[in-house]
Amino acid sequence: MADREKMAAFERIFKTMAENLRNFKDQLSIVEETDTSNTNFNPQQFWEKTLQIADKLGYETNKITILWISDPLPTPEDMHSVCGSLEIACVALMNMFHSYPSAQGRMVKSKLKNGVGDILDNCSRFTAVLLNSIGVKYNKDSHPLVSECGMVTAECERLNQLPRDNRSACILYLRAEANIIKDALREIEEARTNEGFLDEFECDESWTEADNLIIQPLLGMIKTSGALTKKTLDAVKELKDEDQTKFDDVIHQFSR
Repeated sequence: MADREKMAAFERIFKTMAENLRNFKDQLSIVEETDTSNTNFNPQQFWEKTLQIADKLGYETNKITILWISDPLPTPEDMHSVCGSLEIACVALMNMFHSYPSAQGRMVKSKLKNGVGDILDNCSRFTAVLLNSIGVKYNKDSHPLVSECGMVTAECERLNQLPRDNRSACILYLRAEANIIKDALREIEEARTNEGFLDEFECDESWTEADNLIIQPLLGMIKTSGALTKKTLDAVKELKDEDQTKFDDVIHQFSR
């Protein structure tokens, strides 16, 4: 096969994969018409299988990278085969997301959706680098595909850090809210006691009496929010409920 024909074949393969990945990402947002509640659902088996698929996806990405950056270039047939394996892993991961029962809770499923979506986004960027590197000479160690492969692998590994149930997802959310409140309180206290703090905002003015009248109730509101967040977090930690959707209700009430 002539070089020109070979490059054209690579371009068709990579463009097709890019289009398929876009379709996969779109399908993440499809709402199931039937509830995926499943009395036989086994959380441990679900997460073990999901992580195995993520590992497989990372492996396929690495395989494509090694094949593409090595001399001589692979045949279009070989590249089509390995790209197909990556797409199959993406579909399998997407199917795992859709198989997660709604009865397990919205928050944890949202976390899973974001994790799978991030992997698909990185696969799309990986494919874009493949497409843009056709016919371009790179040193093996500096090929941009290597770093993109690392990003895909990192996202796959990050799935292992996701909360495994709705209660854990709720706790993570409340902890994040508590940290935001702590940061806000610290910054206001710092601004209140340090005139130089205003220099960071290119502000030449000093605190006025009117400012001080406003900041006191503001601090009170933030401290009250912090106390309520802590009480809610403590209550969730103590709550042992088999109905995981109740934790969604807790967050809904908390966010009102």
